[in-house]
Amino acid sequence: MVKISAGSCKGRTLVTGSNQRIRPTTGRVKEALFSMLAPRINKAKVLDLFSGSGNLGLEALSRGAESAFFIDNHRESISLIHENIKRCGFTSNSTVLSGSATQEKLYKTIDKQLNKKECKNRGFNLVFLDPPYGKGMAQTAINHLIASSLLLADGVIVTEEANNVMVSLPIDWTLWQSRGYSETRINIWTRS
Repeated sequence: MVKISAGSCKGRTLVTGSNQRIRPTTGRVKEALFSMLAPRINKAKVLDLFSGSGNLGLEALSRGAESAFFIDNHRESISLIHENIKRCGFTSNSTVLSGSATQEKLYKTIDKQLNKKECKNRGFNLVFLDPPYGKGMAQTAINHLIASSLLLADGVIVTEEANNVMVSLPIDWTLWQSRGYSETRINIWTRS
């Protein structure tokens, strides 16, 4: 059972479906991650790639993020995300897109959506990437994300991957925090 752990929706249970492909971030890892990110959550513009059930983006909204874009390319995940957004009451500040975070065209679609919404400071300052482990998807998504114009100057990228996998970012990015939890490693990257 996955629950929102803090904020306005604390204790709200999220639906995660029966598909083994969806692997929500565990409560212990999520608590540690959001503890590290605490000063950066309030009013954040969140991009949740490989959303699954929407667990990380919804946790950020519950803790005071301004808005969130949820991205996944599986039909079941898109349904779960919509259901969980409704459960938490975040329909007005959430956008759900179906697409692959490993495809460059997705980032152009996100940019078009931001234009439609006439967003101030168009872009994101908090990005979550929690892809299927060990398939190189995080690195591909990061490459497209960095090449896009979607990251704000104070942007933070969070990757959740298998403990033995490390992604690389351009030289103007620094690994700010890195923590291992059993088979999982959380890395938080900031601009230098």
